[in-house]
Amino acid sequence: MFSVWHNADAARFSADTSALMAYTLQMVVTVLREVSRNSIPAHPLCRLPRAVLCNIRARLTLPDILALARSSAGLYYVVFYSPEIWTNISTPSGEPLLIHSSDLQAYIDYSVAEPLRVSLLSIGDVFCAQMLILAGALPRVTTLHLDCCDVFDESSAPPGSLHGSNTWSRLLDVLTEPAPHLTSLRLQYVLGHLIDLRYPSITPVEIDYPLFGGVAPQLRRCRLASIRLPATSLCGAFRDVTMFSYYNTNEISPSVIALILEAMPRLQVLELEGFQVAPPESNNEQHEEAQCASLRVVMCSFILLSAEQLSHMLPFEQLQELWLVGGGTPSVFTDLAKLYPGTSRMWLGRTNAGGLVGSLDAGRGVSAHKVVCNGGEFMRLDAALAPFASITSLSLDEHLLRDCASGPPPPMPTLIYLCVRLASLSEFAAMAAFGWRNPMDEAYGFLVVGHEDTPWDLPALREVRIGVPAQTDACNSGRRASRADYMGIALHDVARWIDCGLRFGPPGAKLDAVVLSGVWVADLDFCAGWNALTEETVHILLEEESDPRYFPTDDMRYQTRSASLFTT
Repeated sequence: MFSVWHNADAARFSADTSALMAYTLQMVVTVLREVSRNSIPAHPLCRLPRAVLCNIRARLTLPDILALARSSAGLYYVVFYSPEIWTNISTPSGEPLLIHSSDLQAYIDYSVAEPLRVSLLSIGDVFCAQMLILAGALPRVTTLHLDCCDVFDESSAPPGSLHGSNTWSRLLDVLTEPAPHLTSLRLQYVLGHLIDLRYPSITPVEIDYPLFGGVAPQLRRCRLASIRLPATSLCGAFRDVTMFSYYNTNEISPSVIALILEAMPRLQVLELEGFQVAPPESNNEQHEEAQCASLRVVMCSFILLSAEQLSHMLPFEQLQELWLVGGGTPSVFTDLAKLYPGTSRMWLGRTNAGGLVGSLDAGRGVSAHKVVCNGGEFMRLDAALAPFASITSLSLDEHLLRDCASGPPPPMPTLIYLCVRLASLSEFAAMAAFGWRNPMDEAYGFLVVGHEDTPWDLPALREVRIGVPAQTDACNSGRRASRADYMGIALHDVARWIDCGLRFGPPGAKLDAVVLSGVWVADLDFCAGWNALTEETVHILLEEESDPRYFPTDDMRYQTRSASLFTT
C-alpha cells in the first residue's frame, strides 16, 4: 500500500477524491495507531508525500498524535515535521478545545519549529496550569482564542477557579508576555454548567490591564466577551486593531463606544453585541460622536430602540456597511430614512414568522452604503416602506405580499423596479406550518390575489422581476445548480398577478419588461401564459442566473458574524 505512494504527485492528495482514497487513508490511520501501541516498524511511512500525511493528520485525534510522538521520536521528526500538521491546537471545526495541561505542554514541545494557532476551553483549576504553559509559548502564537469557563458557583469556588484573583493574575501573566506574531485574540468569560452549550456570562469580569500594552504589535483582530474594557490609556495593544468585537450581555453604553473608537484609530470593522444600547443618564445628555476615519463596517446585535440615538455615537455617514440585527421597532426604519435620505434601493424579507429584515442601498457618490436591519416581531410591511419616499428598486419575499398581518403596501410613486423573491425549497420545509405555499401543489398558484385585495398603486413601475436569491444551496456546496434547485413558476399565474395585484401608469400602460430570473417555467399551457403576458408587456426575458443587484444573497439575513471575523 505504501509503495504505491512512494513517488506519487503530492497534488493528488490535497483532498479526498474518492471513497477508495478515504478507505486507504483510514487504513494508514489504523496502522499508525498500532505503531504507537505495539512498536510496529514505521519506516515505510517516512516516504509518504506531505499532502498524504496532512490527510492522515486530519483523521487522528489529539491523543493519537501525542501517543505517536511519545512512542517514537524518529517517527515524529520524519513523518509529522510539517507546517500544515503541528500548527493548530483546536477542534477540527476551530472551536475551543478542552485539553489537559500535560497534553498541551507536549503539543507545544513537539511544535517548536512552527507558529501556533491556539483555541482553548479552560475550566476551573486547569486554567492556571494552562496559563503558565501559554505564557512561555506566547512568542510563537499567531492566534489565541480562550474561552474561560467556571463550573463553580462563586460561593463554593475553590482558590484555583476563575473566581479566584490568582486565576486572573495568571491570565494577566499571559497578556503581558511579548507576542510579536499575535494577530488574532479572543477572550471570552463563559458559563460552564453545560459545556456543550456555553455562552458568555451575564456578569462581565474585571481584568486589570496595567501592563497590557505594546506587547502585541501585529494584533489586528480582537474579541472580548463578558470582559470589561480597560481605560483608554491602557489600551496600547489595541492601537493597530482593524477588526474588533465586543460583547456585553446587559448594555452597550455610549462611553464604551467612545472608548473603543478612541483607543483604536485604525479600526475598520466594529461589532457590538448586547441586550440594548444604554440610554443617556438624562434627557439633556448629549454624546459627541467619536472620530474614527478608517471605520467602514459596523455590526450591532441588540434590541435597537432608536437608530438615531446610535447615530450620535457612530459616524454613520462614512460607513459602507451598517448591520442592525437582533430586533427593533418601526421607528428604526423611520430613523434610517432620516439618516439616509438618498436611499434608492431596498430589500425586505422574513427570517421567521414574525421577524422582518430590510436592506437599504443608500448610495452616495461612488461608494454605496449597505444597511441591513432586522426588524422586531410582527413588523408590518407598510411600517417599513412608508418612511422611504424615493425608493426606485424594491426586492421583497413573495410571502410579504400575501401576509395579512403585514397590511396593504403604501403607495410608492417613484418605484421603477419591483423584484419578488421566491422562497427556496429548504425554506418551504421550515415554514410550511406558517402557511407558506407548497411549490409541489399545482392547485396553489403563485401570488394568489383575491377579489377583496386592493391593487398596489405603483404609477412609475416599468419592470417586474421574479426570481430566487443569487446564492443557492447548490452554490454553497460547490456544485452547479440544477433545475431542481430552482423554483418553478406558471406564466398564467404571473400574468394574473400583474393584472390583478398591480396598478401602474395610466390606463393601457405597458410594462417595459417582465424578467424571470433563475426560475424555470412550469406551465401546463405555456402559450396561453406567454400570450397573457405579452399583451401587457414590451419584453419577456428569461435569465439563467439571478442578478445579485436585485436579489441579494442570503448574507442579508439575521446572523452573528463573529465566527467569520475571528476564525482560526
